[in-house]
Amino acid sequence: MALRRLAIVGSVSTPTSRLASPNPHVISTRRPISDFLRRHHFSASTDESASKVASINPEDHRGFQKWHNGGGLFHKSACIAATAVIEISAVVHPEAVIGANTHISSGTIVGPSVTIGQSTKLGYNVALSNCALGDCCVVHNGVCIGQDGFGFFVDDLGGMVKKPQILKALIGHNVEIGANTCIDRGSWRDTVIGDHAKIDNLVQVRLAANSCVTKDINVPGDYGGFPAVPVHEWRRQIAALRRTLK
Repeated sequence: MALRRLAIVGSVSTPTSRLASPNPHVISTRRPISDFLRRHHFSASTDESASKVASINPEDHRGFQKWHNGGGLFHKSACIAATAVIEISAVVHPEAVIGANTHISSGTIVGPSVTIGQSTKLGYNVALSNCALGDCCVVHNGVCIGQDGFGFFVDDLGGMVKKPQILKALIGHNVEIGANTCIDRGSWRDTVIGDHAKIDNLVQVRLAANSCVTKDINVPGDYGGFPAVPVHEWRRQIAALRRTLK
């Protein structure tokens, strides 16, 4: 069974005190992601140059307009720093927040109320929903963040019922996410990726066939067994069981 490498996730603390930029278009940096989510204090509509930021089409009843820097579309209710790049065929949906110097590549969809910090780079065909990204992140092509997880339960009548998926995916600062990686939002708690995490393409936790993971795995490596334990420990368990049976 082919299994991919576990990403090496760093958990490096970042300073929580830094003066906010006087520029109303810039999100202040290096604060915890929980603080970052509360900082929607800049708005293109409050800047004197707002009239230069977008070309307004009064006949567009949907409220989407063409972004001046790259030719992509954005909703008029979104808050976007003037230095952000939104390439052609990218779409920024209502009430999204986009920080300074962020680059959104063609084919990428930034869903409603998604927050992206400054100097973050989104590759081609990225899909974001129900999430927040910190500063200076790199998100490679095809990544999906914030969609529902695989959560179901059996009701009293034996039917499969979808478990409500109502929380967020929170991505810290200086995170790099490999191509085609999927990060689901939480159902009973937020999904959190810490600062400086590096995630491989199509990342999975490495598990031997038929293993059962009953709790969070926080240490990179190979795992196996029921419940899953580090693979060397699992192999010793198998060897001891065989000796006992003999």
